[in-house]
Amino acid sequence: MWQMASLMEACDIMHNQRDKIRQLKAVNNEFLCERNYVHEGSNASGDAPRDFDDNKKLQFEVLKAAEKEILLRHFIAISWAWF
Repeated sequence: MWQMASLMEACDIMHNQRDKIRQLKAVNNEFLCERNYVHEGSNASGDAPRDFDDNKKLQFEVLKAAEKEILLRHFIAISWAWF
């Protein structure tokens, strides 16, 4: 029975991470739209490196969450193999 509990816990973690990935992608898209709007509206590029760093941080967070999801999927597949 502990296998089923572990499986359900892993599924919950995957769903939470999937939601977090969606939120991060939405924030990233919003950020990119705002950045494009700012760059089109003015020629001042003083904040461009900072914006680029923020975008890279968000992309890194999305990649980490995706890797965790893949790891959990493998765990679930292995858990189901034991049944």
